[in-house]
Amino acid sequence: MKKQWREANGQCPGGFFKKMMGGFLGKFDKSECKQGKGEYKLRRAVIVSNPEGVLQCAPGSVCLHDIEVMNKTHWGWKKGVFLGLDSSVEQSEMPIELVNLPVDQKVEAMENLKMTVPISVLPNAKPGMFEFNLRFRGPKGGEIGEPIPIKLNVLASEKKPEPVVAEKPKEEEKMSHLEMVKLAVKLFDQEKLGQTFNECLEVV
Repeated sequence: MKKQWREANGQCPGGFFKKMMGGFLGKFDKSECKQGKGEYKLRRAVIVSNPEGVLQCAPGSVCLHDIEVMNKTHWGWKKGVFLGLDSSVEQSEMPIELVNLPVDQKVEAMENLKMTVPISVLPNAKPGMFEFNLRFRGPKGGEIGEPIPIKLNVLASEKKPEPVVAEKPKEEEKMSHLEMVKLAVKLFDQEKLGQTFNECLEVV
């Protein structure tokens, strides 16, 4: 039977399977086969553009950061990839809200992806310089691509001056008749004001 099959098809049975698998294996890059699993994952999102400037943002505000990466593999991204914080980042120590930005665009092999990342600074964030990495993650949360470094300077919050409330004028303190007489005596005898005592008393 083998002999008859060979004579009819002009090749051995294994040639059919080799041809069928050839198209599938053709998608593999030889360089990718030589790479380790970790290096291959990094090539899933290679940084093309990530401005090195420092983001300036006040507490309770949002600043935008543009990035661009390239999928330098021969396989497209699966549905459900999102951009989050690198696993090395301790969220409790960061002055920003958790980053979780879904990738809605389909990223094919050797294709670029541009994204605008909103960085939300917490209202109670303390001023200072912070550095952290963003990272793309697969549908199951596994990290792919290169770490994307970000520098953030949280500005000191401007304290609004408290409104000045005008003090109510105090009610005039009423002097007793005896106090008025004593003051009039002082003005007349000691200060030599007024021509008569009665005149000083009237003024007081």
